[in-house]
Amino acid sequence: MTKIIPFAVAVILVLVAGFYLFTSKLLNSPVSLQTTGTVENQVTSGVTGSADTAEGTKITPASNANQITLAVTAPANNSTVSTPSLTVRGITKPGAEVSVNETDVIANGSGNFSANITLEEGENYIIVVAVDEDGEVAEEELNVTYTPAQ
Repeated sequence: MTKIIPFAVAVILVLVAGFYLFTSKLLNSPVSLQTTGTVENQVTSGVTGSADTAEGTKITPASNANQITLAVTAPANNSTVSTPSLTVRGITKPGAEVSVNETDVIANGSGNFSANITLEEGENYIIVVAVDEDGEVAEEELNVTYTPAQ
C-alpha cells in the first residue's frame, strides 16, 4: 500500500501538468473572428476592402456604393494666385450640399459644383465639405496663397 501512494501522486502530477499545458495552449492560441458590416470609427471611415488586426480579427466594411465622395478639381492644393477672387470647383454626389469655407452651393445633377470665394493676402486655408441627403459627409482641405500682382 505504501508503494501505491507515490505512484498515485506521480500519476496525479502528470495529469495536472497535462491539463495545465492543454489549457494554456488553448488560451494562448489566436482566435479568428469574421465581422462584416460598417465600421463606425472615423479612423477606418472610407476604408475599402478588408484589414487584419494584430489580434487576428478580420474586419470587412460594407460596400461603399452609397458613400459620398468629394474631389476638388480647381484650384490645385498649395497653389499661388495673383487675384483675390477664386472659383473653387469640384465633383461630388449629385444634389449634395457643398460648403466652401462659408459659401454654400448645391451640386448639380452630375455632381459638379463651383463656389466663388475671396482670398486674403498670404496663405488661405480652404475647407470644402459635402453632405448628401443621408447625412454622409466628405471633406477636403486646400491651401492657396494669394500674392497680389505687382
